[in-house]
Amino acid sequence: MADGKQSYNGLGVPLYGNSTMEQQVAGDQPLTIKSVADNTACNLMTVRHTSTSALTAGYTQCYYASMTLTGGLTGGNTVQANSFATDITLSGTCTGWITGMYVYICEGTAAVPTNAFLDGYVAWFAALGSAAGQRAGFRAGSEETSTYSATVDGAFVAECGSAGAWKSLLVAYGGPPEEFLHITEAALDGMYSDAVRANIAAAGSWLKVNVAGTIMWIALHASCTS
Repeated sequence: MADGKQSYNGLGVPLYGNSTMEQQVAGDQPLTIKSVADNTACNLMTVRHTSTSALTAGYTQCYYASMTLTGGLTGGNTVQANSFATDITLSGTCTGWITGMYVYICEGTAAVPTNAFLDGYVAWFAALGSAAGQRAGFRAGSEETSTYSATVDGAFVAECGSAGAWKSLLVAYGGPPEEFLHITEAALDGMYSDAVRANIAAAGSWLKVNVAGTIMWIALHASCTS
């Protein structure tokens, strides 16, 4: 998409109150913000929102995006419809945190109620029907060519506080899933087939895994013999 080109006498127009910006040329961005060449320790755009009244209904949000697609998407994996997208290009030595989205939640002057839900990211699906295709609250893909790389993880969870730990790595709310894990490639080591699992003497809990259409099992007890 091309950058926005319009200005008022070569200057930015100050906005105050309720303002609307309307796209004039298809393919041109209604708003383009560019930083200086060496922009460090600075926010390119800042939105500050303060609410002093208790929220008893509805919602309050710093940013809202609404997208309506009436013509459909017919390009398969070659097309995307994203309400938010970010591209990060890396060069040189990189040793810090690089994230597509960073969320920090903290307490203010009053403690957070114990019955509050604190989520860094939430994906909520409406009733889309049985033929709506694949739905994933979180999807991670990698173009890494090396196998079994210790630096490529689908998900990483860390406890950074001085004490305490996560209570659960995963929580299935509203009922357990049909399968704990579904793998589309060949079977992996450390998993047992239905027939082998039936002959294992030790009792215990198991994780049911779908591996390329074949049901396999992962033992959760300390040891077992077949």
